Amino acid sequence: MPETASKIAPPARATTSGAPVRERFVRSPEVRRMTGLPRSTMYRLIKQGLFPVPIPLLGTKVVVWLETDVRAYINAQIAAHNRSESQ
Repeated sequence: MPETASKIAPPARATTSGAPVRERFVRSPEVRRMTGLPRSTMYRLIKQGLFPVPIPLLGTKVVVWLETDVRAYINAQIAAHNRSESQ
């Protein structure tokens, strides 16, 4: 891993309970595993403003996502599905 990328630490965020959560970067293969989306669909959804925007790591050609952003996307998809099922 490039030295620059290893020194970047994502900020801590608070959960709904107020407890801090340590952010974690996830790269494209893991995001695809988490969501089940192919790469082309992820980038189409990003362009449409429907998927979290990746974060470029300085000095590299690598982009990452915040795990919490990806999980929020997944939870929103589940909530939308549940709403449509209940109607």
